[in-house]
Amino acid sequence: QQIEEKELLGEGSFIEGNMECYQIGRHLQKAIFGDVFEAIGMDSGRSFAVKALDLDLVRRFERLQQEDHQFCESPLSEVKFAKTMSGLEHVVQMEDEFADQHRHYIVSELALGGDLLECLRLRPGGFPESQAQILVRGATMGLATLHLRGLAMQDVSVENMLLYELA
Repeated sequence: QQIEEKELLGEGSFIEGNMECYQIGRHLQKAIFGDVFEAIGMDSGRSFAVKALDLDLVRRFERLQQEDHQFCESPLSEVKFAKTMSGLEHVVQMEDEFADQHRHYIVSELALGGDLLECLRLRPGGFPESQAQILVRGATMGLATLHLRGLAMQDVSVENMLLYELA
């Protein structure tokens, strides 16, 4: 069933993207402007992360941005800078983006290991130094490659450090 109403997005729903149709899977997390889901590309069979942003919230925030320039990050920054970030190692790649009447969808690679904050919560003693070095090196390399292309990540946090495998 195609999504018609705002309330119906959930596991088993289908959304039609520009690249392919996606079947929504499990809910991964709540985001400021919507939710993030795991999804399967119906043509490719690949797993993706789909960020479903509430269009009303996005539009309200964009209006606030125009009035007060201290809101410099946009909920659609990933879309705006996708070409600049394309092909960068250690940076999640956007695969597709599209909108319907209720939501703006951003489809990206799925980081199966979750975020670093959740991983740290499961490891109260932290990581052994050798593993911590690998994680810090990956984050630093991702940030450095963004800087080399003239971009600065404004929200550097453990919630935004995604892991491609379970640490």
